Amino acid sequence: MSRNRALKEVDQATVALRADIERRELVEAELRKREEELNLMALTDSLTGLANHRAFMDMLDQSHSRALRHGTGLHVLFGDVDHFKSINDTYGHAAGDSVLCQVAARLLEHFRAEDTVGRLGGDEFAIICENVTPDTQGMVERLRDVLAMPYIVDEQLILATVSVGLASSQQGDSCAHLLERADITMYRSKTTRRA
Repeated sequence: MSRNRALKEVDQATVALRADIERRELVEAELRKREEELNLMALTDSLTGLANHRAFMDMLDQSHSRALRHGTGLHVLFGDVDHFKSINDTYGHAAGDSVLCQVAARLLEHFRAEDTVGRLGGDEFAIICENVTPDTQGMVERLRDVLAMPYIVDEQLILATVSVGLASSQQGDSCAHLLERADITMYRSKTTRRA
C-alpha cells in the first residue's frame, strides 16, 4: 500500500513539476517578447516607425565601416520639410504629424529595403545608401519630386516641399563629418531654392 502511495506521490510531483516548467517557459517567452519590444522601441521613432536618431547613427557607423573595409560607395541624404512650422501653425500639430508620417512612407517606398531611412528629430530625415554609384544629382532630384507631391490630411491638400542634400563618403571622412556635409548641402539647396 505504501509503495502505491509513493508512486502516486511521485506521479503527482512529476505532473506538478511539468506544469511548473511549462509556466516558467511561458513567462520566459513573454519576457523575451517584452525585451524585443523594448529594444525595438529604443531604436524606432514612435511617430513614423523609422529608425530613430540613435539607431540611425549606429547604422551609419556600421555602413561607414563596411564602406571603408570594402572600398565601396556610401551616400548619405539629409532632408527636412520646408516651412514645417507654418504647416503646424496653419493646419495644427496633428496635420503636421500626418505630413511627417507621409514623408516617412514615401521615403520607405522610394528607397531599397537595404537602405536605412531614419528620422533624426523634428522634421529632419536621413537616408543611408550603400553600394550605389548612381547619378547622385538625379537621385536627389527624383527624391525631391516624390516628396513634393501634395500631402492629403483629412481630405485637405497640404503643399509641402522637402529640401534634400547628399554627401558621398570621401577618404578620411568620419560618420559625423559625412552627415554634417549632407546637412550643409541640404541647407545650400534650401537657400538656392528660396533665392
